[in-house]
This record gives sequence, structure tokens and C-alpha cells, in this order.
Amino acid sequence: MFCGYIFVLALSVAGVLAAPKKKVACALNDLSCTTLTADPLFKSIMRGRPDLNVPASEPLREAEISGRLDDMYYNLTDAELHGMSDCSVKSHNINFLQLSWSFLLYCPKLVLQSNYDLSGSIRNIPIEGRGRSNIVHEKYRIGMRGGFDVVLDLKGRPHVRINHYDIDRLEVVGNIRSDFSNLYNGDVARSAVMHKYLNDNWKSIGFYTQYPTMRSFMKRMMENLIKFLQVVPANELFFREE
Repeated sequence: MFCGYIFVLALSVAGVLAAPKKKVACALNDLSCTTLTADPLFKSIMRGRPDLNVPASEPLREAEISGRLDDMYYNLTDAELHGMSDCSVKSHNINFLQLSWSFLLYCPKLVLQSNYDLSGSIRNIPIEGRGRSNIVHEKYRIGMRGGFDVVLDLKGRPHVRINHYDIDRLEVVGNIRSDFSNLYNGDVARSAVMHKYLNDNWKSIGFYTQYPTMRSFMKRMMENLIKFLQVVPANELFFREE
């Protein structure tokens, strides 16, 4: 009889341990709950919803990014930013009284790959070239904030609609390592000198050069996020397990 009780108890415990965890939706104003589940949501957004025409954000892609920084003109084509799916949400806030939101991402490594065409000078040092580029950003922090409202879809389900946003932090706390193939049209000696200069002075130079390109990629990420929020109801964004 005693063995029978032990057997029943063992089955009961095994049943409890094997029971699937139930997902419970977080209220959007429950900051403690949404904070714990922000990372899974971010990963889901990065994966996208191809079945609902929401593109993935890993990698982020831009057909062309161009501009001028001081005396240097640059043009990037077929640009890709890799590593966003490895970022984690360090903090976030959703304020339903002020209809505002903010978040801070920490990314271990972001790699920008593209074709490049640049000419001009950096701090009065001539630079020119055309080829492939690979720029590695170690330990990147990205901060964004903005506003939102809540709208109902045709089924009466609430959706968060972002109506404006700003980038308030783009900070590399590790380093930036740049590699431009065919710099100075293949002049190896001049290329080595410029690469050393760029990589030794990554912090001061990167402060100016990273912002235009990263702003383009963050705009693309926000476009994907807005599409994601249009198809996923507000009460299906954050889930905790019980």
C-alpha cells in the first residue's frame, strides 16, 4: 500500500513538472511585467512576420545611403547592418498618461557591410576609394523615444500606433574597426596609414560618421516596427509564463 502511495505521488509530481507553462498577457501599463518580457518581444520584431508582410530586421538593409560630412562625400550601396537580433532591451517605458514611450538597447556587436564610394578629406587628410567596406561596432547603445496612440482595427482589437519618434542615443562604448578595400585605388601604403588613423581615432571620428548611416538603419527598423504593431494587437505584445 505504501509503495502504491509513493507511485501515485511520483506520478502527480511528474504531471506538475511536465505541465506546459501558460502564457498570460501583460497589461501594457504593468511596467514590471512588460520589462521582463521586452526581450522576447524585441526578438519577435527582429524576426518579422513574413506571413503578414512584416519584413525581418536582421539584417537591416538599405539600398543607398549618401551624404556629406565636412569635406568628405560618401555613398553606400547595398548596405546591410548585421547584429540587431543579438541586441537586448536594457530599459523601456510606456506612459499611458502622456502617451509616450522610450527604450534603450544594448548590442554586443553591429557590423555594417556595403559597397562604398568616398572622396574628400577627414580633418584635412585626403581620402578616396571605391570598393567593399566592413565596419565593426563593438558594444553599441541605442536609445529611442517617441509618442503613440491606441486605435481599433476592424475586429475591434486595440493596436499601438507610433505617431512620432526620435533617436536620442547612439553610443559606441567598445570600439569601431573599419576596413575599406581598394582605398586610394589600391595604394597599400597609403591605405595602411589611413586605416591606422581611422582605427586609432575611432571615437572622435565615429561620433560624426556613424550618425547618418545609423539613422537610416534605425528609420528602417522603426518602419518595420510600425508594420508589426499594425498587425499584432496590443494585448498580444507582452506575455509572461505561469
